[in-house]
Amino acid sequence: MTSVSYIVPQMVFPLRGILQGRKYCYNAVAMCTSEVYILPIKEMRKIIVHHYAFTMAFMRRMEHHLHRSEKLLEKTTCSSAAQRVRQVLDYLNEDYAQTHGTVKKVPFKIFLKDLAVLSATTSETAGSVIKAMKEEKKVLYNNKIISFI
Repeated sequence: MTSVSYIVPQMVFPLRGILQGRKYCYNAVAMCTSEVYILPIKEMRKIIVHHYAFTMAFMRRMEHHLHRSEKLLEKTTCSSAAQRVRQVLDYLNEDYAQTHGTVKKVPFKIFLKDLAVLSATTSETAGSVIKAMKEEKKVLYNNKIISFI
């Protein structure tokens, strides 16, 4: 199964498997220059046990991620392919877009194939929805960057 997640500054990856996982089962690809800190699982577990503030922040992040995933799953399971693409774009706008003047811009590249994976559709459908939304003057899509007008 393929899944796409976008990691932003101050985020821990992965969220799952830290407490009970034995085998690392994730792959990550950096789409921009990134600084990564690798922490052995034993050290991470010590931090969780001994640092209340970190543990609470970690739990809030997990709860937010679970809520967001449930919301996205709920929205995308009963809709058409084009609706799913639009719903994923709404999700990206809500969770990641940052205001720049009169537009909100997602601060990382989003490839049509990734948008297709997120919305369980094809790259062609994702591309046609982006094109339609550009014509509706709702989005800009330049150099793989999505901006919401």
